[in-house]
Amino acid sequence: MFQILRKISLPFFLFLFCSNFLTAQGLLKGENYFSPRNRLRFGEALFSEGDYLRASDEFAAYLNRRPNDAILFKIGYANLKLGNYFKAENVFQTLSGKKDISLQAKLMFVKTKYLSGDEQFVASGNYKTLNIPEPDLIKIEKLKLLTILKNRKALPDSAEFFKPFQSQLYQDVSRFYFRKKNMKEKSPITAAALSAVIPGAGKIYTENYGDGATAFLVTGLLAFLAYDNFQAEHNGRAWIFTGLAAFFYAGNVYGSYLSAKTYNLEMRLSFENDVKFFIKQNDYFIPEPDFLKR
Repeated sequence: MFQILRKISLPFFLFLFCSNFLTAQGLLKGENYFSPRNRLRFGEALFSEGDYLRASDEFAAYLNRRPNDAILFKIGYANLKLGNYFKAENVFQTLSGKKDISLQAKLMFVKTKYLSGDEQFVASGNYKTLNIPEPDLIKIEKLKLLTILKNRKALPDSAEFFKPFQSQLYQDVSRFYFRKKNMKEKSPITAAALSAVIPGAGKIYTENYGDGATAFLVTGLLAFLAYDNFQAEHNGRAWIFTGLAAFFYAGNVYGSYLSAKTYNLEMRLSFENDVKFFIKQNDYFIPEPDFLKR
């Protein structure tokens, strides 16, 4: 009897285990894992984990069966995160006419335009054709003003520029504004002229002190050696040193001209990168809708 029970018990417990496992997985219930509800749940899980590529595929499969503006918005957002700006723009443009989600779609459309590299859309004020309400329009005005500050030489009037910004943002933005206003570029012509008079002076003018000192010493040394050899009537060596001195002298004049241009470029790039980082840090002043954070 014991032997019979032992033979039966192993298959019985194995059957129970498999039954419980399959039931937990939904296989014995006949559950359809590709049903709209399950695809939506899976897509939401992928979306929350930042797997936007697969999430958008699951959402698209869900929308084929059940249209949903909020899910379509998430597809647009997923494409935005993936850098598929053209697709994202099309989604948000489509949703901009939907009553319940229109405002969020319009704001995200502007954000997508900016991230795609079309900063002119923001700087030119073309976003005003979207008819965004005044409280939310201020968010885009902030982005517009900082874009103008970053890209244009002419500064807007300070009263107009600071109007949308408040508290801590005002302090940060005012630093950028006056940093741009007080930005002093170096004249390439002045740098070249200074080095023509005193070798290396143009490099020092462009705050390239090491190269300036080196240019002065090398050119001066070669000129001295040329003079000294002429005095000693070593004309061959004298002309060699003269040629070298002239070469370094001309190179230093031209190098000072380029040094001023490089100085100006680096100063502008540093300013632009700092403004870009500030804009990104503040999420382009267009925050994500709350329903994306659930």
